[in-house]
Amino acid sequence: EKYARFLVEELKPRIDATFRTLSDPAHTGVCGSSLGGLVSLYICDKYPGTFGLCGAMSPSLWWGKREMLTRIAANPASLSQCRVWLDMGTKEGSGVDPSSNVANVRDLGALLEKAGMKQNENLAVLIDDGKEHNEAAWAGRLDRMIVFLLCNEK
Repeated sequence: EKYARFLVEELKPRIDATFRTLSDPAHTGVCGSSLGGLVSLYICDKYPGTFGLCGAMSPSLWWGKREMLTRIAANPASLSQCRVWLDMGTKEGSGVDPSSNVANVRDLGALLEKAGMKQNENLAVLIDDGKEHNEAAWAGRLDRMIVFLLCNEK
């Protein structure tokens, strides 16, 4: 929570004051991989009036006994106001069965679709066959995530 508040109350206002930005949620996003993907989902869920773009690469949805999935299931409306990218490789699983990580991402995608989001419009869920939990895999998907989040064509 402290990190999210820092971004919203200190960093973003300073960036907007210093640089010529489009500061509305449609032009403001966070993204990350692994735990960074998890915290990006948290931030967009917690502050939908600030962040409208969310990139979650290989999000650690297993964390806290799937706490983020439980949180979003209880109130999918806030995150469904965002444009969301979710991805996971089929070989991601250090100490965890890789299929459970894929299932978690699919479960989150299904929750968001149930809340009205549409695949390839405001939601992208990519399962990347054979990819592991590492920077090389994320770099291989980064361009697709950026295009999806920043090019608002349907």
